[in-house]
Amino acid sequence: MSKQDDPRKYVTKCESCPVGKLAHAGHGGFCPLISRKYSPGDVIFERGRPADYLWFVKEGRVEMRSGTPVARGPGALIGLDSLARTPYSETAVAAEDTVLCGATRQGFIDLLELDSSGES
Repeated sequence: MSKQDDPRKYVTKCESCPVGKLAHAGHGGFCPLISRKYSPGDVIFERGRPADYLWFVKEGRVEMRSGTPVARGPGALIGLDSLARTPYSETAVAAEDTVLCGATRQGFIDLLELDSSGES
């Protein structure tokens, strides 16, 4: 098994992640976000393309490119354009091994409504 295929390199569980906590993962709840793993250099999304997902950087680092590249690390939200239903304004590229959790605009809104209702 190569380093890239080793699942142990991604150790953060949903119940210890802020988004997972919001969804009450580990307490009978289920985190509705999808999880994606990226290797250095992988393009996550491209400027000008339809913004279909909002992403939470769970592990690793993402370089946002539009002018001067800016790195976003764990805890950052990227792809906020999806909330406004506009195309992505930047290109996002994994700067190192990275784990993202994402949702569509509606999925993110549903997650926020779930938390405000106190349901799990």
